[in-house]
Amino acid sequence: MKEKVDFIEAFKLFWKNYFNFTGRASRQEFWSMLIWHITLIAPAIVILYTLLVFAIMSIHSTVIGAMIAATGVIIVYGYVFIYSIVTFIPNFALLIRRYHDTGRTMLMPILSLAIIAPIAIFMFIITYKGIDLSDNTITVLTTIYYFFIVTFGIYHFVICCLRTKRNIQEK
Repeated sequence: MKEKVDFIEAFKLFWKNYFNFTGRASRQEFWSMLIWHITLIAPAIVILYTLLVFAIMSIHSTVIGAMIAATGVIIVYGYVFIYSIVTFIPNFALLIRRYHDTGRTMLMPILSLAIIAPIAIFMFIITYKGIDLSDNTITVLTTIYYFFIVTFGIYHFVICCLRTKRNIQEK
């Protein structure tokens, strides 16, 4: 682990350590990569919502305009989806290395993934398979899901802001 990592170096390390779940990642490396993600995703999100509004507004006026906007939505959503899938493993590895750098094990990142992912998959299945659940059940599932997302998100944020533990032996 390098103490000082510049913006470009953080990007290179992110892709170089795609499957590296050992070692350490400095705060600078972690937060520089977060800025990279924001830089690569934020414009797509803005374009996506702009196209969605345009598609909704043009449904009643021109069919061609709505089709063009809908095609743009599909393309931009595809970009965001593919980017998220491709960067999932290296992001998880970076989070685990950041935990190692603060003197913690990878238990909490794995636990958060083990709790949040099954609930998200179950909610996806009931939404798109048309499984009929009562409104109360869906409300409870959604509340539990967001509770865990917020709780683990705050915990991960705090841990990723902590300083490096200097007395940790490098494995």
